[in-house]
Amino acid sequence: AGVSISMLGGQDGILTKASEAKKITQKKNQEEMEWLAKYEEMLNTNGASIGEDKIVSLFIWSVSRARMPYLQNAIDYLGLNTAYVNFTYDDGFTEYKEKALIQVCERNDIDMYLLDGAKNWYQEANKANITNLIDAAYTYNQDSSNTKKFMGVSVDIEFYLTDEYKNATSDGKKEVFAQFVSVMKENYQYAKSKGLNYVI
Repeated sequence: AGVSISMLGGQDGILTKASEAKKITQKKNQEEMEWLAKYEEMLNTNGASIGEDKIVSLFIWSVSRARMPYLQNAIDYLGLNTAYVNFTYDDGFTEYKEKALIQVCERNDIDMYLLDGAKNWYQEANKANITNLIDAAYTYNQDSSNTKKFMGVSVDIEFYLTDEYKNATSDGKKEVFAQFVSVMKENYQYAKSKGLNYVI
C-alpha cells in the first residue's frame, strides 16, 4: 500500500506514483478522522457520552466491504465496545474477512452480536430464520477455539414495510403487530435457553 505502478508503454513508460498514492492515503485518513469527529459531536449533542459504562456500537451489514483500519480507528477514537455484524453464518464463519473481523473484536474486547433479518421474518412461514440465526451463534460459541464469543443475536425485522401490514385495515395492522410480538417473545425465550441475549 502506498505505491502504485502504471504501465504506460515504452522504456520510460513505467511510472511510480508513490507520492500520489501517499496523498490519496492521507486524504482518506483525514476524511475518516473528520467523520469520526462529526460522529462524536453528534453523540455529545444528543446527550450521549463515551465512557466505560456506555455502549458505543457499530452495525456492519457487509463484512466483505468492511475496512479493518477504519474499524480500528472507530474503536480507538470513539471507544467502540459493541459490534452487530451480519456474518454469512451458513459457511461457518470461515471467510477471510470474517475471521479478520472476529480477531479485531477479540483483540479489542468488543462484544459481538450476530446480526440479520428481513421484513417478513415475523411470519409463520419465515420465523425459522430467527431460530437458525440463534442456532448459528450458539454453535459458534460451542465450537470455536476463539476466546471471543457472541453475546447474542440482533434481528432487524421491519414488519411495517410488508404489503401485509401496509394494505391491512386498522384491526389488521394490530393483528400483524401482535404476530410480530408473539414471534419476538418466542425467540427471546429460545435465545435465553441458549445463553444468548436477544436484541430487536
